[in-house]
Amino acid sequence: MIDAESLRRHYARTLEHWAKNFEDSISEIRKTKDETFIRMWRLYLNSCAASFHVGNIDIHQFIFSKGLADDIPWTRKYLYEDNKINS
Repeated sequence: MIDAESLRRHYARTLEHWAKNFEDSISEIRKTKDETFIRMWRLYLNSCAASFHVGNIDIHQFIFSKGLADDIPWTRKYLYEDNKINS
């Protein structure tokens, strides 16, 4: 194993964005889905986001290599150098 990372905070933010997109599209969704579906999906997205946010659930990414893999960066800094949205 060459790396392990918790993606909990990333998933919380992603689900928050999905919930917002869902709410922003609710008039279109109502054309094909009933109120039961809407309540269920709203609850699912928001409860998952909240669970990731407070640490009730987590997800990890593990990276394995068959060889030495000495060419990988020492830090994850390269992932965020061009990213202006860090909070």
